[in-house]
Amino acid sequence: MAQYRRALEEYDRAQQRYAAAASAYWNSIAEKRKERSGKRARGQPIAIDDYVLLQPPVYTGPSKPQNPSLPPTPTPPQRPRNVPVVADFLAAAREEFKFSPRQPGSDGEFKHAYAKVAQAAGLSKDQAVRVYSFEATGNGNYDIQAGLEYNKHARAVSTALGYNQLLATNTVEIIAEDGGQFVASLQTSAAQLPDRRSGWGRRRAGRPASGLGARDDARVPRDHAGLV
Repeated sequence: MAQYRRALEEYDRAQQRYAAAASAYWNSIAEKRKERSGKRARGQPIAIDDYVLLQPPVYTGPSKPQNPSLPPTPTPPQRPRNVPVVADFLAAAREEFKFSPRQPGSDGEFKHAYAKVAQAAGLSKDQAVRVYSFEATGNGNYDIQAGLEYNKHARAVSTALGYNQLLATNTVEIIAEDGGQFVASLQTSAAQLPDRRSGWGRRRAGRPASGLGARDDARVPRDHAGLV
């Protein structure tokens, strides 16, 4: 029993060190994001130093020891993860937001829109190309999902989607931190639609902002939103 207690103390210390390192890392991610938002608001250029370039820490300590006074914990059967795919996200958008996004007619159309948004966000041409090249790596199109690059009938390995490898969990975290800015932007865009889009069309365009605002008001706790 004494050996178990020593092993448990060693495990707890390793977990504490890992938790401290992980917390510092994700706090630095959040701070860098806030700094970039401030720079964009002031019209300042975004530099490479405005990003955290390191990977998150990985736990390398000992496994939790088994208490010898308790019966062995049964190992649950491993079940394959049911990773949602693009069709699931689109169905959720219709159900939750009553919204069906207009998808690009081609990969080239998406690239033009991508470059336009990157420029508006303050990225230089060189920065946009580097971000695109790093994320896309030349495999697949704008809507390709991780694990489906070469076989669309395979199993998705994560929710990482498209050139920027969008992750559902990161989206939740961003909405929790800066959801108000997204709501305001969507509302402004809906209000600026031409008169011919008034009535039903304008109401339809405003639905994502209304739905997103309701979820932003829920204020997902940051420590939950940041889990991966």
